[in-house]
Amino acid sequence: MANASIDFTLHCSMSTVWNLLSDEREMTFRTGIYHTLQNRAFYDRLEYMIENDTLKGKRVILFMEERGGVRIAVMDECSAKKLTAAPLLGRTLQKQLDDFQYRLRKEIG
Repeated sequence: MANASIDFTLHCSMSTVWNLLSDEREMTFRTGIYHTLQNRAFYDRLEYMIENDTLKGKRVILFMEERGGVRIAVMDECSAKKLTAAPLLGRTLQKQLDDFQYRLRKEIG
């Protein structure tokens, strides 16, 4: 089992971020990981089950409105599907979260 997290602020409206991240098809396209929405607390929290060829687990996204933007905290908790992937899982998760932040910032502009 491995954990990774990232916390960042986007300078846009809450509804803009929410609409992008609450769409399962967009999330899968954006991250390359299959997402199944498990729980949605409007403008507060999203929980996804995530899976690809090497990992399976849970992603939680928290939203906090701040002056001038939205603070987002993303936490992944996953286990490796293949024994050979286990030693690199933490690093892999962190890279995926860094890519997630980069793509989201690029999309919002």
